[in-house]
Amino acid sequence: MQLIPATTADAACLADILFTAFADDKLIVGTCYPDTPANRAWWARNIASQMSDPHTKVFKVVADDGPIIAWAKWLVQRNKDDAPAEGAVNPSNEPSPDMNLEACMKLAGAQYKMREAVMQGRDHYWLNALATHPAYQSQGAATALVALGTKLADEEGVECFSACTTQANANMKHVFKRAGFSVVAEEPVANGLNVHAGYRAASLGCESVDVDMT
Repeated sequence: MQLIPATTADAACLADILFTAFADDKLIVGTCYPDTPANRAWWARNIASQMSDPHTKVFKVVADDGPIIAWAKWLVQRNKDDAPAEGAVNPSNEPSPDMNLEACMKLAGAQYKMREAVMQGRDHYWLNALATHPAYQSQGAATALVALGTKLADEEGVECFSACTTQANANMKHVFKRAGFSVVAEEPVANGLNVHAGYRAASLGCESVDVDMT
């Protein structure tokens, strides 16, 4: 396997991997983004537009036999006044008619609320997306993608944040734990489904974090 930066030419493939990986996730595909051609196209446009943002790092894992099998997106905040936009989404990318816009807004709101409470404006790397094609899961791709992001954060001496659904958190628990993440907050989104915040201390300092969700 090879871990390299993704390009805009990969966007449609990355979107397909996301929908395949999250096919059984009740919040992402089950509620917010039903698996339709319009939603896959929206995600492809969104991923491609984010790649042009200097705060965004998108990496892919390519199998020895050629196909992309996994990818991750990290958002980088180096100071409070130089932060990525809300999801670094291109405003010209109009919502898909198939999206559950209310649930999507609640999901984004929950993520940003937790990020503000956990990070409190400090420099950090945010693991904003992580997906592995089911045919290649448990082969180390996700571990490598998380390890690369945390390595980059460690080189800058900054903390890491993650936000994922209850199902994704359970499925990836061993990967996050191995990388040094711990669950520090949880927020409801829709239909009794929640999103969880993960925190990882910087390699230099920041041994603990206080979280106030009030």
